[in-house]
Amino acid sequence: MNPSPSPNPVQFLPGQSWRSELRTGALALLMGARWLISRPSLWKYTFFSILTALVVTSLLVLASLRTHGWLMSLLPPATDGLWSWIRAVIWLALLIACLLGALSTGAIVSSITAAPFNDRLSERVEEQILGHVDSPFAWSSFIGDVLQGVAHSLLNLAIYLPLSVVALALNLVPVLGNLASWLAGATLTAAMLSLELTDFPQARRRFTWREKVSLVRNQPAPMLGFGLAATALLAIPFMSLIMAPVGVVGGTLLFAALQDAGRIPYKDRRLPA
Repeated sequence: MNPSPSPNPVQFLPGQSWRSELRTGALALLMGARWLISRPSLWKYTFFSILTALVVTSLLVLASLRTHGWLMSLLPPATDGLWSWIRAVIWLALLIACLLGALSTGAIVSSITAAPFNDRLSERVEEQILGHVDSPFAWSSFIGDVLQGVAHSLLNLAIYLPLSVVALALNLVPVLGNLASWLAGATLTAAMLSLELTDFPQARRRFTWREKVSLVRNQPAPMLGFGLAATALLAIPFMSLIMAPVGVVGGTLLFAALQDAGRIPYKDRRLPA
C-alpha cells in the first residue's frame, strides 16, 4: 500500500473542449510511459509481457506478410500503363495495413497472455494514485477477475479480427479504397486498443462487457485520443514490444482520471452494496 498517493498526471477540467479531451487522452499514453520509467518497482511486472509480445508479434508479422502476398496475387499483374502505378500504390498501402493489423493484434494477444502480470501492474499503479482499496484479497477473486478480463479480451478480439479483414479488403478498391481502408483500420484499432488497455481497472471492478464498451462510446474524445496514440506507437519499429506495459499504465491513469471527474457511472462491485 502507498500511504501517500501520488497525484495523477492525467486530469480532466470542467468545460474542456472535445479537442482538448482528445489531447488529454493521447497524452495519457505518454504519461504512462513516464510513470513506468520513473518507478523501477513496477519493472518486474513488464518482463513477461515484453517477452510474450516479442514471440507473438514475430509470428503475426510473418503471417501478415504471407497474407499480403496472397492478396496481391488476386490482382491483375502489372502492365506498362497506369495500372502499374496503381498496383504499386496498392502494394504499399496493403503492406502497411497488413503490418499494422499484425502489430495491433499482437498487442491485444500479448495483453491477454500476460494478463496476470498486467493486472498486477495496473493494480499497483492504481494504488499509487488512488490509495489502497479496502477489499480483502482472495486468490479465487483475483483469478476470477483475471479470467473474466481474458474472456472479455477474447470477445474483443473475435469482433476486431473480422472487422479488420473488412477494412483490409478495402485496399483492393483502386485509389479511394486505400484511404478508406486506412481511416477504417486506424479508427477500429484505436477503439479496440482503448477498450483493451483500460480493461484491467474495469475488470477489477467487475464491470460487464457492455459497461466497458459503453465507457468507450460515452467518452469518445479521450478514448479515441488514447487509442490513436497507441496506434501511432505501434507504427514505430519495435515499439509494439512495450505497448502492453506502457498501455496498461496509461490506460489505468486515464481510467482513474475519468473516475476522479465523475465520469464512471458504474458501481465498483468489489465494495459492499
